[in-house]
Amino acid sequence: MTGTAPLIERQSGSVGTVVDRQFIGNLPLNGRSLQSLLELVPGVVFVEPEITNTGQFSVNGQRANANYVMVDGVGANVGTSMSAQSFQQAAGSLPAGTALGGTQGLVSVDALEEFRMLTSTFAPEFGRMPGGQISLVTRSGRSRYSGSLYDFARHEQFDANDWFNNQAGRSKLPLRQHQFGGTLGGPIARPGRTPARPRAFFFASYEGLRLRQPQPDIRNVVVPSMSARARATGSIRALFDAFPQPNAPSLPGDPTDTERYTYRISFPSWFEAPSLRIDVPVGRMQIFNRTAYSPSGYREYVFANQQNEFSKNFISNTSGVTWTLSPRLVSDTRVNWSRETGRFAFAGRAIDGATLLPDSLVFPDQASRETVSVSLQVNPSSFNPTSLTQGKSLGNNQEQFNLVQTLTYLRGRHEVKAGLDWRRLMPLTDFRERGITYNFGSITQALQTGLDIGKKQVGRLFRLGGELRVELSEDIELGVEGVGGIKVIPVLARPTEGSTTGHTLQVVGVDSPLPEDGVVIIGKIVANHRGDRDIGEEGGRERKMGRGGAMAGFPQSR
Repeated sequence: MTGTAPLIERQSGSVGTVVDRQFIGNLPLNGRSLQSLLELVPGVVFVEPEITNTGQFSVNGQRANANYVMVDGVGANVGTSMSAQSFQQAAGSLPAGTALGGTQGLVSVDALEEFRMLTSTFAPEFGRMPGGQISLVTRSGRSRYSGSLYDFARHEQFDANDWFNNQAGRSKLPLRQHQFGGTLGGPIARPGRTPARPRAFFFASYEGLRLRQPQPDIRNVVVPSMSARARATGSIRALFDAFPQPNAPSLPGDPTDTERYTYRISFPSWFEAPSLRIDVPVGRMQIFNRTAYSPSGYREYVFANQQNEFSKNFISNTSGVTWTLSPRLVSDTRVNWSRETGRFAFAGRAIDGATLLPDSLVFPDQASRETVSVSLQVNPSSFNPTSLTQGKSLGNNQEQFNLVQTLTYLRGRHEVKAGLDWRRLMPLTDFRERGITYNFGSITQALQTGLDIGKKQVGRLFRLGGELRVELSEDIELGVEGVGGIKVIPVLARPTEGSTTGHTLQVVGVDSPLPEDGVVIIGKIVANHRGDRDIGEEGGRERKMGRGGAMAGFPQSR
């Protein structure tokens, strides 16, 4: 005997689609994500995500960020962004997911018991968002042990090389996909006992992905030539060696002292999605707890040997109690805490002879790659710049507390339902503190001017009324040089008496035209001095000097 859903829904006027586990198990879902199930629902149209509108589908003409997703009765719209555009995610209008856009972080396909989507005329309890209402119910353990294992593999060795690679004599790029996982569920019994009626059940699932996707283009970038590296010394030689060694000659129009570096690449991506659910029947109460965790990410390779790292981490814990108070009255309580973080960071790759500069030499003493970014730029105005950036770019966090309480009362043919859905969102942006750029107009200029990695910001230049003033934060001997004939009046300086260090400070980064009044920070002070701290300002912005030298981000106004 089997039980199936009725062909006609008599208890609700909602319009929607219900898919059970057996139907899901027999469907060939592309990527093992739930987006393929959405295509079965009338009124759903997929849209192309954009940086300012990252929703993936529209329901009955609504916006792509107007849908609400629930997992085991609690909200799952805790998605965050890996870019600077995070206003939609901050409002809790998009569901959590992996960095690749899949739903495996919420529920793996093998851990899904039921998929339900309502598109119109749904009950008031689903009225938080006007679009589609998606409800996902996870599997629980049974009285017998059961499990599954799988691995879907794809490898470039299974494919023939294409005509263009054969014509050019090139080999195939890595094209590898491994999507693997498994499930295990059953009763939880005491050691040495097998009770007829187990007191608890568990269901665990895991899904992982390792993907390397080849890119069609061939990168052809400018790097310092071998002759320029041979002439460089000290920190300039270390700067040049941070880029890969050239493997092709320069082209007409290339900057002086440069050669070409060509390469082909495959972008890597990955995710993990473990989850565990425990069910405990206690008298007339059914208690459960489910925990899910899903880290994911992908990398994009740009310039010669820079990689942009995008990552997401999602964690969620849900507890529920269904209590049958009487044959007519049922109480259902769900409590959830969820958090998702999105990160975008820069890193270098030590490939083809490149030796990355150590963090101790590049990053300031008071900061690290977890808080700031450092960019090494040569030929910044060129159409093919030589650039390498490392460190933090930006991040976004979203955290949720959700309490759902429902009371259901049955009276004859009538059903009365009342409850509350309390939800608190705590979005937070986590941008880098400042950006630091070592900027040279050309490789030839770098050879001529040199580079002093030890230059640091030790003060600031600001305008107070009609005067330009300098404020220092280091106990060093004062010797300020003006820029463009500007008279600088030092104030609040604390030179050490009897100091013989003789440091000469330079004012750089001055804007033009200068403001006439107000306290406006228009520049900064750098010195060949390794101090223990800088002025400690927040909200730094990356700026370019336009000439050789060290430069740090600094606040623009107060």
